[in-house]
Parts: sequence; structure tokens; C-alpha cells
Amino acid sequence: MVLIPAEMREYNAHKLMRITSYLLRKYLHMVRANKRNEALRIESALLNKIAMLGTEKTAEAVGVDKSQISRWKRDWIPKFSMLLAVLEWGVVDDDMARLARQVASILTNKKRPAATERSDQIQMEF
Repeated sequence: MVLIPAEMREYNAHKLMRITSYLLRKYLHMVRANKRNEALRIESALLNKIAMLGTEKTAEAVGVDKSQISRWKRDWIPKFSMLLAVLEWGVVDDDMARLARQVASILTNKKRPAATERSDQIQMEF
């Protein structure tokens, strides 16, 4: 067993506390950054859903004027998105996948298959 002088123990304890404090600050910074990223993902999903439904239909469903929805998009949705991220109440990945499929079908103007026999349909893949 090695005997360490008292002043050396105090120095090592102080150094250990500084290192621990530094690592804790770094960890908290990383957690906050992850929460900000999650909040941005939630905000994007909410804004996309409003856009898909339309401002007027969203306002009608909620029972407010459409100008209120515009104000919410600017003022409240970013705050609520951060709250949802902090509470770990994110948008489910299935919702994101469904939304991505909807956007893709709109962008490509994909039409429904014709109501014909299977042998009458032609399928092309690129």
C-alpha cells in the first residue's frame, strides 16, 4: 500500500471533481442537443401533417380561425415540440413512414391501380 500525503489527496480529489464536472457538462450538452434534434423532428412532422390536411381544415377541426393556426405554427409548435421531446413523447416512426409514403405518392402523382384482372395490368419497375 502506498501512502499519499494529505495535500496530494486533496489535489487529486479536486482534480477528480473538475474532471467529473467537465464530463457532466459535456453529457448534459449532448442530451440537450439530442432533445433539440428530436424537437425539430417532431416540429417537422407536425407542420407536415398540418400542410397535408391544410390550414383551413385543421382550423375547422380544432375549432379556431385559420389565422390562429398560422400563429401556432410560428409561436407555439416549436415550443410544444420541445416539450414533447423532453417528455419523450415523439412522433411514432410508423406515422413518419406513412407520411413519407403520402408525400411520395403526391409528388409522383401515383394513380390507383385499375379495377381490372391481374393479367391485364402491366407493372414496370425502375
